[in-house]
Amino acid sequence: MLCRLALLTLLGGLAACEPPPQVKQPMSPKAREKALPAPLSKQQAGELSGQCGKMSREQFRRAWKD
Repeated sequence: MLCRLALLTLLGGLAACEPPPQVKQPMSPKAREKALPAPLSKQQAGELSGQCGKMSREQFRRAWKD
């Protein structure tokens, strides 16, 4: 009985503890200066999509033959 009470007290104490706050590391100056690339135009996105589809079909055909 005493063992159960001690275990329950211990578990209650652990459950009441809050985890330490997570400290975020500040961004390095190089990361701040680095600009994001410009978004793709509709034409560029279409071309890349076509290339990806072509490569995917070729890989599928090669894998199907094996």
